[in-house]
Amino acid sequence: MEQRAGPIGKIAIILAPDDKGLRAVFGIPAVRRLTLLTLQLGLREVHIIGRVKALQPVLSDLVPPERFHPVEEPASLGRVATWLALPDQQRVLALKANHVIDRGTLARLIEAGGHSDLYFMEAKGKKGTERLYLATPPYLGSILSHLWSPSSNLHLPDKTQPVQGAADGLPFVLDGGEEQARIAEDKLMKALALQTAGSDGFLARHLSRRVSRFMSRSLVRTPVAPNQITLGGASIGMIGALFFSWGGYWPQLVGSLLFLFCIIVDGVDGEIARLKLRETPFGHRLDVITDNIVHIAIFVGVALGLYRDSGDSGYLHILWILIGGFGLCGVAVYQCILRRGREAIRQSAKTIKIMALMSNRDFAYIVLALALVQRLQWFLVGAAVGTYLFAATLWITTFYEKRAIVQ
Repeated sequence: MEQRAGPIGKIAIILAPDDKGLRAVFGIPAVRRLTLLTLQLGLREVHIIGRVKALQPVLSDLVPPERFHPVEEPASLGRVATWLALPDQQRVLALKANHVIDRGTLARLIEAGGHSDLYFMEAKGKKGTERLYLATPPYLGSILSHLWSPSSNLHLPDKTQPVQGAADGLPFVLDGGEEQARIAEDKLMKALALQTAGSDGFLARHLSRRVSRFMSRSLVRTPVAPNQITLGGASIGMIGALFFSWGGYWPQLVGSLLFLFCIIVDGVDGEIARLKLRETPFGHRLDVITDNIVHIAIFVGVALGLYRDSGDSGYLHILWILIGGFGLCGVAVYQCILRRGREAIRQSAKTIKIMALMSNRDFAYIVLALALVQRLQWFLVGAAVGTYLFAATLWITTFYEKRAIVQ
């Protein structure tokens, strides 16, 4: 075993008493999902302990060879803290290779704080209940022995604190075969729905997301990458803008349907990125940039189509006002949101509400409804006014929040 010491920071120990961690969930072995999640959540390092030989091929690009620790009998687990040379104040995440959990729920356990030396979260499966732990080294031997053999005695401190799992039944113990894997996938899909519910509008939550999640579940096992879906969705939106620009009832109706489909596809890329654990800063930036390009193209297309239908140059003037407001929104978002950092935004309830308003995609249904009744000019005027109202609201809200902090 490797003797090592280093700066204090949470680490993960993934226990593999068998090869159940190789069972795939959405095409990814459960143990690889756990390893990716822990690394994405900022844990300093991950150690794989147990019958590791079968797991090495699926983790070799994530875990260095020296962090695979072969153990054949649970009697050796009591010496883990000694093998790893862990200081007493070290926080260690301990879980099994066949545990399935979503990012948000695992983050809640990792971020548990307070005076307790041990936190746990219940995980349920076909054969009963197991636990995931956040503990200090003195309890590791007992915890790992209990995870290996649930019938073994587990001695816990008086201040042991439970951490609530997700409402959708995660974490989950992947005990069986394909049927259990499908159950785990269902739970991850429900967790995904809960993640987006807070920022989606009513129609997006009950209509668009149902379609996007159906598409995501079909595409997640294919080689298609989230960024490819982003570009595909943007292409659909640009074609929709072209239809808008032609004018006439049917081209504009087709354009509105393509725009709505573009909005639905725009949800698929993020869902697949989360399910495949392939979220990246570049992917996020690409999504934001293509969204804005499509929105501007839609505004231009609607204005040109209305101008072609009526010959009224006022629509072109409104377009320039709208583009100016769109630019003003970009400046407001940068100054009031992007420059403040995630922690400051998270503590600002009003800013979060405004951001949710900005990302509300229900307006695609409004565009479709107005196209049906040939009133797209209402959308153009409303968008022109709305961009300035949004920017002003964001600046005013930020100003009063800063003022309240100073006082």
